[in-house]
Amino acid sequence: MITLVLGWFDTGLYVCRALARKGIPVYFMDYNPRNPGFYSRYGSKCLCPHPSAEPVQLLSFLTEWVKPLGNVCIIPSNDEYLTFLLHYGDRLPDTCRLNLPDKEVLVRILDKNSQFELVRSMGIALPTTWEYRTGAENDSAQVQLPAFIKPRHIQLWKKIFPNKGFRVDTKEQLNETLEKVRQSGMEIVIQEIVPGPASNNFESSFYYNLSGERIQSFTIQKIRQYPAQFGSATRVRTVSNPVVEELSRRILEALNWKGFANVEFKYDPRDDSYKFIEINARVWQQIGLAEALGINFPMLAYHDGTSKETVADKTYRLSTDWVDFPADVLAAWKAFKSGELKVMEALRFPFRVCSWGLLAWDDLRPFLYSMGWIQKKKP
Repeated sequence: MITLVLGWFDTGLYVCRALARKGIPVYFMDYNPRNPGFYSRYGSKCLCPHPSAEPVQLLSFLTEWVKPLGNVCIIPSNDEYLTFLLHYGDRLPDTCRLNLPDKEVLVRILDKNSQFELVRSMGIALPTTWEYRTGAENDSAQVQLPAFIKPRHIQLWKKIFPNKGFRVDTKEQLNETLEKVRQSGMEIVIQEIVPGPASNNFESSFYYNLSGERIQSFTIQKIRQYPAQFGSATRVRTVSNPVVEELSRRILEALNWKGFANVEFKYDPRDDSYKFIEINARVWQQIGLAEALGINFPMLAYHDGTSKETVADKTYRLSTDWVDFPADVLAAWKAFKSGELKVMEALRFPFRVCSWGLLAWDDLRPFLYSMGWIQKKKP
């Protein structure tokens, strides 16, 4: 059996590396040759139609492409391809092996507001949330500030806005941002901001096999992110957090989960609780850290497709870091200037790290391309 990884961005690249290093035949497909995975030495590259703009063409393309290959394990690495597989996955040939949550579950998970309603119904804490519908009557006076405006459907949001959402601190900012969103036609949710630094954020990641059995879990704590407010993680650390792990399992197992999952919570010092942030039904950016510690999540999916038994819930080393280099250098510098990062901790910067994101000594070209040090190549 071969594996097809959909998406050449960072996350897809880390999946491709994890499989190819184990000798698994990997095909690496995307519509965008500007993504760094296109420059990797791993995986056979193939351009394809756009999953959102040309889904019918992509279905036809994949149907013909897989015909001569036998069984193919397909792993989507972003929400665009996940949404495509939600709508068209059951129309692919039977030789395609997909391990995803049931359709009804996936529809709810890809809608942030539905996620929040689901979690609230389970009695799990989350930030105070207000739904805002474009074209409907909305009372912004109810919103408690500061707040964060985020999309219901992130894959649609990314086509218009370059960020995860907007922080608003005043009524003027709130009304201006809501008008901007109204003009875009996006549906959003508004949430209170849980106080505290990035290090209050924890993520538990899982793989559930085709039978719905939990095979592996992996928990990390954010150490830094950039931008400091609502940015992407630039440094994370392996930890044990039984509360977050139990809350995450409770949500997933109530949904009879299958496949990959990443569940995020943030600790709220105001009431000593963990507040639910989001679920992602796909692989996550720091999956290379797990690989470096001997837990190869993509191989779990591959073995699942071949019905090979795997060791369940392997242990891993704690207090070990993943770094998005060099983005974390900038994040660390800003933290140092603000007094959040002490000198001794800064000097220990490299010694905890066992995974450097794009920077991999056996696959340097994606990192060099991201830094602008090599020229773009033609697809």
